[in-house]
Amino acid sequence: KWNINNSYSIDLSINPDFGQIEQDPSEINLTAYETYFEEKRSFFTDGSSIFKTPINIFYSRRIGDDLKISINDTTHYYNTQLQLASKIVGRSDYGTSFGFISTQSEIDSLGSIYDHNNNYTSALRLKQDILDGNSYFGIMGVTSSSFYSNTNIVSLDGLVNLLDNRLTLDGQLIYSKYNKKIDGVELNRGTGSSIEVSYKDKMSNLINNNYLDDRTFESWINIQFYDKNLNIEDIGYLYRNDLRKFNVGLSILREINNNNLKKHQFTIQSISGSNISGISVQNLSSFNMKFI
Repeated sequence: KWNINNSYSIDLSINPDFGQIEQDPSEINLTAYETYFEEKRSFFTDGSSIFKTPINIFYSRRIGDDLKISINDTTHYYNTQLQLASKIVGRSDYGTSFGFISTQSEIDSLGSIYDHNNNYTSALRLKQDILDGNSYFGIMGVTSSSFYSNTNIVSLDGLVNLLDNRLTLDGQLIYSKYNKKIDGVELNRGTGSSIEVSYKDKMSNLINNNYLDDRTFESWINIQFYDKNLNIEDIGYLYRNDLRKFNVGLSILREINNNNLKKHQFTIQSISGSNISGISVQNLSSFNMKFI
């Protein structure tokens, strides 16, 4: 790692050994959907905030993980080993942040019917602060390439804070192009979007009552849309495509700060989802109380 100055750094890793990394917790997944695991490798966690977006189009756990391929309706898993990784992150005096990652992983030739094939992954991210640094807009491009498939993803996203940070607008649009190289030619182009509006304020500002000074109110509405042809699974993480999802919720947090209890939080939310054909795939209403 080379810290050029307080704003720019370069990382380079060659044949890294992640044997000392904490193992993931054991979990039995009986669903049709993949379990999400947090990244724990320091190369990918350091400075990782620049690559985070509402839709997770860069899921670094894919790098050096098992390669999943489907040939003639049969799924195969092959071990891969991260060989080379480089990263540059920085921020200018004009509020422009950037990050670039490039990696090369090799398929284990002992367990693969393909010899000496590599997977290549890269991600480029640019963010520009606006409104006195209180908001931003960004663009990101991600690519993944192997003997089996190519994936290209382009994203536009932004966050705007208004009314002294009480009102937040957060959104992202993505476009993916997935090209399967073997077992016939398959080219899919898909789109996805996530838009969220949230409002947070002290309840005493909404209702003129000093008794409510220690209570904070937050509400949100989130709408997500992913079409059938959206495919980012080679390098991103998406719970499922072919989905329209609506989430609305309300939370009230009370600060107590006594010897035994500091705060408690009440949350209620409703989630509904359907596929593009209108068939319901998710309906959930929840009520939660948390004491800290």
